Amino acid sequence: MKAVQIKSHFVIFFCLLSLMVHSQQLATDFHGIKALRKAYTYTNIKGIQACFGNPAGLTFTDRYVFNTSAENRFGLPELIAFQLAAAGPLDRYGHIGLVVSQFGNKHYVNMQSSLVFGRQLFKKLSVGIKFDWLNTRIEGHGKQNHFSFEVGLISNITKELSVGIHVFSPYGMNFTDNRKIPTIMTIGLQYAISKLVQINFEIEKNTFHGARIKSSIDYKIKDYFHCSFGIFTESKASNLACGVELIILKNSVLDLGITYNQLLGISSGIGFEFKF
Repeated sequence: MKAVQIKSHFVIFFCLLSLMVHSQQLATDFHGIKALRKAYTYTNIKGIQACFGNPAGLTFTDRYVFNTSAENRFGLPELIAFQLAAAGPLDRYGHIGLVVSQFGNKHYVNMQSSLVFGRQLFKKLSVGIKFDWLNTRIEGHGKQNHFSFEVGLISNITKELSVGIHVFSPYGMNFTDNRKIPTIMTIGLQYAISKLVQINFEIEKNTFHGARIKSSIDYKIKDYFHCSFGIFTESKASNLACGVELIILKNSVLDLGITYNQLLGISSGIGFEFKF
């Protein structure tokens, strides 16, 4: 029992330290459950869950949609993230979405509220922008508020191939007087091998860290049941991901995802969306 407690305290300390070093980990790591089950390959995700990642994907939302999700890092109750999003079309003006996220415990709380806008410029090109209000509270150190923004695009090069680009905090804004919010750029490819199988590959570069490689494969078993498998690099280790998507009554979607880190263990998430 004592060994388990020591391990839990170590994992919590490691994760919170990582969050502080990365400054805005909530904004860069929690991209929704669909991204989680796809090994965090998110740049070509289309629909409301694009609100959590590449805002350009919001242009593929044809109805008003509500999404709620929760993710638990490494099986610890202290490391749980909650996300709420609502989005819909603005006629010919584009698509708009609102997102609220929270992560942490009593010692460290990171909240984010975002306004998302996406618009299709051409038949094969969609762009998006996301305005973020970031609130961070660290016990014993008070709280800080910051504003940042994100931009993205998705280009359907062919019927089978699309490319997504997402940039978080393009200008590297200041987090404190001596610490900057990192600029994070992610480029991803999505290729449909067939109507049933789709593969994703991404490279993510943080200005403070080395490149992160991510890849996944999606298999459409039935019209209402999809499964995903993937692998990504992090913490100098290979990490596995898998999950399923279940479409209920054509207007509701249930997402389940799991990742495995060789050093820290299992993370899991569940998400639900409803189309009006």
